[in-house]
Amino acid sequence: MLAARDGRLLLAAQSLDALAIGVAGVALPWLVLKGGGSHGEAGAVYALTVLPYVVFGLLAGAVGDRFPRRTVMLSAHACQAAVAAVIPVWTIAGAPPLAAILPLAFAIGSARVFADAGTFGAIASIVGVERFAEGQATVSAAWGIGLFAGPALGGLLVATVGPGFALAAEAAACATAALLVAAIRRGLDSEVDEPPVGSVAAIADGVRFMLRDPGIATYTLVIVASNVAGAGAYALMVPLLRDHVGLPAGKVGAIMAVGELSAVAAAVMVGPLSRRFGPNRLFVGCLTVAALATVALGLATSFGTAAVATIPFLLVSSVGSIVAIGQRQRRAPAELQSRVGIAGRMAALGAVALGSAIASGLSGPLGLRGVYLAMGAAALTVVLLSAPFVLRLDERTDASPGARVRAGTSSSAP
Repeated sequence: MLAARDGRLLLAAQSLDALAIGVAGVALPWLVLKGGGSHGEAGAVYALTVLPYVVFGLLAGAVGDRFPRRTVMLSAHACQAAVAAVIPVWTIAGAPPLAAILPLAFAIGSARVFADAGTFGAIASIVGVERFAEGQATVSAAWGIGLFAGPALGGLLVATVGPGFALAAEAAACATAALLVAAIRRGLDSEVDEPPVGSVAAIADGVRFMLRDPGIATYTLVIVASNVAGAGAYALMVPLLRDHVGLPAGKVGAIMAVGELSAVAAAVMVGPLSRRFGPNRLFVGCLTVAALATVALGLATSFGTAAVATIPFLLVSSVGSIVAIGQRQRRAPAELQSRVGIAGRMAALGAVALGSAIASGLSGPLGLRGVYLAMGAAALTVVLLSAPFVLRLDERTDASPGARVRAGTSSSAP
């Protein structure tokens, strides 16, 4: 990724996209709470940014495999920038109502689905399917840089100019990402020569492959279950740190920024850890630590205890995500990279949206601490039930035999 010019441009665009997410992750919930919204409504903002993966995920995967991926990513980033600019412009006349914030959050997330679909295929095009895990780790590091800078910048801007105007930084980051993608020279498309098929048939082909591969199917089911159980931990983090722990915007942004910086460490650590322990054991370990860290977040009462819980939570979440994506994409043939990648993310983030909605709804009757303790217990239950199935999976690092047959000469076993 770093050796190729197009790879460097893609990494920079992904880092800026992540920066935009980080800014919005602090500013949007803060905007809702400042306007008198409840903790549940603040948590719903995050759920609405990932819900589009459920609505548009399969379609976006088909689009990413059938059309020039550079064009798909460019159009998506440009749409993100245009929609993200609405709230700062609206703020000039007054605070935007919740009825406007929620649809705009959904619209930005919808554009991001198509950007991600193009990115999955672009990574495989640059580094090759057999090295997708290394390419994904590098992209995750770029995301880590953006997600480190984004919350810190968001917290600073919320404290200085307010949450509405702070979102101008999100729009600017997405616009710059679009310009970087426009500078990519290649279309970043699969070299596999396939006859064109209708969208329904293309979608069905990707889903069929995922269901038939035991490794992909198992990882997908476990990720869905764990996200339903514990995804609200991230969705409610700003309300938790702001209202339960009692931290100002700058310290909330700082904690989230340092935690997200762990994604860079995760990209460096995942290779050596996978070789030492095996990807399956590493994945189960990450799920276990994330569940325990969720409990620790619920018990946090100060800046220090919140930071001690947040950092390992985001670190192991990043490591587990890289492992799961690598195990999935290694098994997928070149012509199905976007469809398999975005369908997997669709399932994962659909579960995130559901888990976030459940946690947000329970934040009223249970309180924030009670919700976090319940999520931690539920996540540990998922680990206990799923670990035997994950640990029995083949830990090979090459694509599955079916994937190699489908991919022809475009991928090879190491």
